[in-house]
Amino acid sequence: MDIFVNLNNKQTQAVRETEGYVRVIAGAGSGKTKLLVSRYAYLVTEYGIDPSNILCVTFTNKAAGEMKKRISKLIGPEYSTSLICTYHGFCARLLRENPEKLFLTRGFQIIDTYQQKTLLEEIYQKYELKLDWANFQSIIKKIAQKKQDISYVKRMAQADKVQLLSEINTLDDQIIEEYMQRQKAVYSLDFTDLMMYAIYLLTNDEEVRNKWQERLNYIQVDEFQDSSSIEMQLVDILSGKYQNLMIVGDPDQNIYEWRGSDVKLLVDFDKNHPGTKTIILNQNYRSTPQILNCANTLIEKNALRLKKDLFTRTLPGPSVTHIHAKSEDQEVEEIVKTIRKIKKEKGKSYSDFAVLYRSGFLSRVIERKLVEEGIPYEIYGGVKFYQRMEILDVVAYLRLIAFNDDLSFKRIINTPRRKFGRTRVAALERIRENNEINLFDVDLKDKSLYEVLKTHLGDQAFNGSGGGQFVSLIENLKALKDRLKISELVNRVCIDSGYEQYIRELGDEERLDNLSEFKRIANEFESGFGEDINLEGFLQQIALMSTEDTDKPVEAVKLMTIHASKGLEFPVVFIIGFSEGIFPSSRTIEERKKLGLEEERRLCYVAITRAQETLYLMDSEGQSQNGIKKLPSRFLFEIGEQNYKRVGIISDDLEREAFGYMHRLDLSITEELPPEQQSGELYVEHHIFGKGRVISFDTKRKVYTVQFENMTLPRSISADYFSKKHESLPVIKALPQEKEVEYLPPEIESNSLPQKIDNSLQPTDDLNKLTLFEQKTEKEEEYRSLPHWDEDIDKEEFTIEMPELEKNGEDVSETVEEIEITEDGEDEEEIPDEKKIPPELKAKLDAAPNHWEDPNFPKTGWSCTGVTDLGSPVGICEMCGWQIIRYVHHMVHDSGLSLDCGCVCAGKLEGNIERAKKREAAFKNKEARKFNFKKRTWKKSGRGNEYLKIKNHIVVLFHFRDSDKWKYSIDNEFCKKSYNSRNEVIEAVFEALEKLLYS
Repeated sequence: MDIFVNLNNKQTQAVRETEGYVRVIAGAGSGKTKLLVSRYAYLVTEYGIDPSNILCVTFTNKAAGEMKKRISKLIGPEYSTSLICTYHGFCARLLRENPEKLFLTRGFQIIDTYQQKTLLEEIYQKYELKLDWANFQSIIKKIAQKKQDISYVKRMAQADKVQLLSEINTLDDQIIEEYMQRQKAVYSLDFTDLMMYAIYLLTNDEEVRNKWQERLNYIQVDEFQDSSSIEMQLVDILSGKYQNLMIVGDPDQNIYEWRGSDVKLLVDFDKNHPGTKTIILNQNYRSTPQILNCANTLIEKNALRLKKDLFTRTLPGPSVTHIHAKSEDQEVEEIVKTIRKIKKEKGKSYSDFAVLYRSGFLSRVIERKLVEEGIPYEIYGGVKFYQRMEILDVVAYLRLIAFNDDLSFKRIINTPRRKFGRTRVAALERIRENNEINLFDVDLKDKSLYEVLKTHLGDQAFNGSGGGQFVSLIENLKALKDRLKISELVNRVCIDSGYEQYIRELGDEERLDNLSEFKRIANEFESGFGEDINLEGFLQQIALMSTEDTDKPVEAVKLMTIHASKGLEFPVVFIIGFSEGIFPSSRTIEERKKLGLEEERRLCYVAITRAQETLYLMDSEGQSQNGIKKLPSRFLFEIGEQNYKRVGIISDDLEREAFGYMHRLDLSITEELPPEQQSGELYVEHHIFGKGRVISFDTKRKVYTVQFENMTLPRSISADYFSKKHESLPVIKALPQEKEVEYLPPEIESNSLPQKIDNSLQPTDDLNKLTLFEQKTEKEEEYRSLPHWDEDIDKEEFTIEMPELEKNGEDVSETVEEIEITEDGEDEEEIPDEKKIPPELKAKLDAAPNHWEDPNFPKTGWSCTGVTDLGSPVGICEMCGWQIIRYVHHMVHDSGLSLDCGCVCAGKLEGNIERAKKREAAFKNKEARKFNFKKRTWKKSGRGNEYLKIKNHIVVLFHFRDSDKWKYSIDNEFCKKSYNSRNEVIEAVFEALEKLLYS
């Protein structure tokens, strides 16, 4: 056997590099699994290292299983490969060897997501709260955060009942405390516990630490870019003695930062591990040169990476194609047409095609079209095998036999039907709670519901039920569990319980097939771990695999999110939804700023490199799921238009709009204000309006509200005004603050303020500070060079009455002068004055069509989806083509057409001008109310919480400093959501008050 026969030079170098710290940067499709398998075999066959002294960590059980098969082919089946496992699998094994050190039994339970949800539902029901999916996700995240304080393990490991959380301040804390107490009572660990218990034991028990450090001569970790700091800590402890650690990963494929992974661990590995040798695998064996050109050009825009360019010796393939469609329907029609064409011409099967998308909602349209056209498809990563009803039911029977746990009892006591529903289960709980007298004189307080049923079978409450037969069944199986093989026990459970017959009577062949597959898994488990493995060990393995999908390949087009596609490859790939705000996700960018944008770019890189032969990039015009106009994604431009051919035309106006949107979004991730400008009152000098004071900043719209000295009313100035060069440059000055200014809101954030502009800076230098684009296209520069149309138009303003802050210790509700609606509405639009119009805007006016004069353009069937304030009159009505507008009415036609119009044209299109005027007036009034609301002075309560009284409603802000989250209450009713900043919670309070007072 020659291990090196199919390896390239870099792979060979990595295999032979066995000692010390080794970092392998393995690009997409570069053969990293082949490297890991070969190195493992090299250590065993050439160095004579026993496999029990090699730990090989992967991220999924599926990947571990595949690696075991490939290694066994190289070194022979006689070697044990049990230490090829996931992080959680290794931790479970470590804890099983010394469970008594942490107050565990050897058969401790591992609870999965489903069991966590069931447990939390009981706790929420106790507190008379509803646990929906959003609440479940939120509380699970909080539980994991609480468990990052590893000191809880010491308290969990105490035999006595003690408080497990260091502090209990909120209702969430009470829920988490009870969740952990219930875990402790039944010796169960969730996936976070597995890691934290293992690290605690290794850190605090020298005997255990020395044993494992001595045992593990070599460690290699796959997909290291997805590791967290906790996992890094575990690996560092285990490799502490021999320091023979190889990590393999690709910073460009880290797409799980939202789940706790930290790409910096891979990028900076050499800084924290002196003497690290770095080897880069950049020869791709998967994709064509055309596909790799797109991937390389895109990912080089990221800063947080280790530079590498993928190359291939594969022959050139077809050009990458970007299809720009006029509608979603046309987009999916093109996909269907292309699938049929390639299938016919190249003999491909349906399973050779994959449709990838950033978010799950994007699958709806393509699903509908595939159904209409009779093309089979499969949503990959839908309902996972171990989460299917029939598998959960059989596992619940096995868990009850092994552990007597209540979750499993409640799931299967009435499955199949035994006339033992919720009422009788509730009766059991009452008996246990009241510790009622029973035939066996047993204390019931700490007993499971199954044990309570055993001692109360004669109670009248359970007469006529199948409780007696159920107890007989379980007792019989308990007696057999240590004598039967796992596969035999599984078969007896299915048959003796009547469950298999129950599934047959349902008439669902797929569920029967799943039961058969589960029996086969039990057989494979015995083969892999030996026939003497017990039921508890089998259930632990099932829990570890419960998030894995073991479905067999299906002859169908694969639909999946990009996250689900990681590690897969397909001959033909369609990536849909290349619209700005969708991909990249505006929410991710707003929440995580530059790091969020870089992760979105990595996600796109992963999607591109799934394609082997043919790649299609898809986008369409129209409106998104939120009713927002769809604009081409920045990724289409960053990939490099020279790297693909385009089908369809993106108009210059649409492209300009796209760059405008990107620029506004980028402003949210600009660098912080210099320290010298972070205190004091902030003044600006405007080249038209003169000197003024900043009194507020709208973080969403990126607009400053400035009170200029020579003007009665404040003006809204867009943030990007301060990034442009004007005839007289605006200068930000920080002046000493002599006294508190009542109307300067505390929520102005220093990192949102305009940058000081040095007269020595050239426009391009300043632009580089304010954008994340590292390589700008000519059209982008063209957009950014357009001057702002800052015209003083009094009739576009509205009057705001300043609220009194306090009188006699009581808040006085604000008043807002409503906007008067004129009779004809004509003065709502701005009539162009050619002397004042910049040349670029005038050129747009001259080129803009007047659709009123077009007899073929639809004049009816329109509706409005919302109003937007541009901040100043800089827009052109897309219907008439001659009105300059500030307030944009977004109009949509029944056919899918969309227009941005002024008030009058919008009213005419929907057949009701009065409605359009009222809509715009209502929008302005709401903006005025928001303006006033944000200037309110909040008082402090005795506990330090900010509060406000508005129209007899009491609003209180709560800042939870441990998690740095914010909540609010109105009239003692708490909001459901948590917010990341005071600004966010203020926005939420305003919207809640709007619904309360004006809906």
